[in-house]
Amino acid sequence: MTLTAYHSLPPELLDKLFDELKFKARGNKLHRKDFVRAIRSCLFVSRPFRHRALHILFQHVHITNGSAGSGNQRVCLLRHIISPPSNLQLECIGQYIERVSISFTAHNITIFSSPSEHLSQLKRFLGDKNLVFIFRRLYGDGYGIKELEVSLLMTRAGRGSCGIKWDELDQHFRLALWDLIHSPRLNYLWISDIHHLPLTLLDKSHVKYLRHHQSILGQHMSLFSHSAHELPYPILEVFFNSCSDSHQCDRPSNTPFQNLKKYVALSNGPEQLKVTWDVINSGAQSLEAISIETYGKIVMPPVAFTLDRISNLTYLSYSQRHIPFFTPENYDQDLGKLFQLLRITNPMKRLEHIDLELQCHIAGIPDHALHAETIGQWRQFDELFSGPKYPILKYIYIKIFVEIILVSSSDDFDADVFIELITLQLRRCFIRLSTRDQVVFKVDVGASVEVVE
Repeated sequence: MTLTAYHSLPPELLDKLFDELKFKARGNKLHRKDFVRAIRSCLFVSRPFRHRALHILFQHVHITNGSAGSGNQRVCLLRHIISPPSNLQLECIGQYIERVSISFTAHNITIFSSPSEHLSQLKRFLGDKNLVFIFRRLYGDGYGIKELEVSLLMTRAGRGSCGIKWDELDQHFRLALWDLIHSPRLNYLWISDIHHLPLTLLDKSHVKYLRHHQSILGQHMSLFSHSAHELPYPILEVFFNSCSDSHQCDRPSNTPFQNLKKYVALSNGPEQLKVTWDVINSGAQSLEAISIETYGKIVMPPVAFTLDRISNLTYLSYSQRHIPFFTPENYDQDLGKLFQLLRITNPMKRLEHIDLELQCHIAGIPDHALHAETIGQWRQFDELFSGPKYPILKYIYIKIFVEIILVSSSDDFDADVFIELITLQLRRCFIRLSTRDQVVFKVDVGASVEVVE
């Protein structure tokens, strides 16, 4: 029997066929299962079919601890097909892997379980010699891993965990992870629930997009370290802002962040925000997009740093939460500092998009009319954004949310009327931006009301 010469089909036609299969499999779990079965059947049709099938099956590899030992079995199998014995004459599938996701969920944990039970499961998972082998092999020549996600969310049955410190990781896994982060093609890194990462972790890496997430569940202030070599890390998300005990903590100056293109950070207080400014200052020559979310009072960057140092910046998002509602008395602490941050000397020649979000709070019934001085302060932003310092702005979005606390349910207050009037007054503060044809300007005001009796 003669096999059909599938290799004679145009490559673009084969790509079209497989792309159509992938499209139909999206969004439907049953279709995805059928799709995987169909792709597996292509492995033995011809070399062109096999190449495309392997790329689809192993482009994204998700490694998890599974349950009842199934996770370890899958990791063992993955090791063997990444590096098959030479006598089997099989190609290495590692060359097809572009994205690796590592996830962990504790099993058989109840609300009465201690955090040490979480931690022991995690350490066993990460200390698996097959997992370490996979990491080391993917770092080698001929591999093209581009994205790495490590999520160690240790929650089960509604109970949280404080995560794990960098120095508590299995030594072999830690070294393998360090090497993988420095893979020549890796440009996307997302790390969740590994605390006290060394600032040198990105030194000489090629990472362009960085996201560091820390679980909010189960974290307590007593877990934060305030030693000379560590800074307290915030809840939720932040860039590297602390140093492990085994690494000397130096403020990032000009080495670890020279390749960063996009930076996402959440800071839970002045100390973390200072580190955020340090990171931005270090990556000023390469950063193109910045998203900052911070809680409490606005903390200005060092005197030596100004926003116009980020010459390639195209997108800026700044979110300030838990600040008092606007009054002339708190201007210097809130709006005044934000204006000072945005007031620059040199034009931002590439900045096209600015998002500003302010979450305010007030006790008692708020005034429906903004104070005259507050209106004047907002008009300064209008003059700034419509002036020569921001010459190519195309989109400006200002979002304000007010948390209103009333002492009695009998208080006569209509939140919808409040929102409508504040929105109208703010829009009138931005006459110049509103009339510029090339700028899309939006103001969004929201409010919530809580009665505490």
